[in-house]
Amino acid sequence: MTKAAIEFKDVDYTANGIHILKRITGFFPKGKITTLVGPSGAGKSSLFKLCNGLQTANSGQIYINNKLIEQYAPTVLRRTVGIALQEATMINGSVEKNLALPLTLKGEKLHKELAIELLKVVGLKESYMSRNTQELSGGQRQKLSIARTLVNKPQVLLLDEITSYLTVYPSRTSKN
Repeated sequence: MTKAAIEFKDVDYTANGIHILKRITGFFPKGKITTLVGPSGAGKSSLFKLCNGLQTANSGQIYINNKLIEQYAPTVLRRTVGIALQEATMINGSVEKNLALPLTLKGEKLHKELAIELLKVVGLKESYMSRNTQELSGGQRQKLSIARTLVNKPQVLLLDEITSYLTVYPSRTSKN
């Protein structure tokens, strides 16, 4: 039997009088890459935000690693379920300061070696460390957002349209 990283049982979510999620039941399997597909406005982002406590379901249960979401302290939940949103919010300052934020909030320091490794993982050069986040493109901000989410070593990683600002150019072949 497949173990669930996240499980939903009859989850409903309403915002501003609009019923966004209705009786959602299912699970994201542990240790697997799972894609959630649907049209714009279908509630995918809302579902992700429910999983790490940024929003609260109106009814139903959500389990993270077989434990009710309400049993987690908010900070522990957000370290367990990391989320990188489409709109990568940055604090004012350097890439390094933004990357260090999750550890700074815990009273810890980010080691330079880890910072460099995380930037490499997401495809950013070490030279970006001192750049101001205001100078970054949307795609670079998304990469930094992923790296910052990875700082906490989450057990579950949710990526919400994280490649929307990344441009992929088709390969060109030479005719010579």
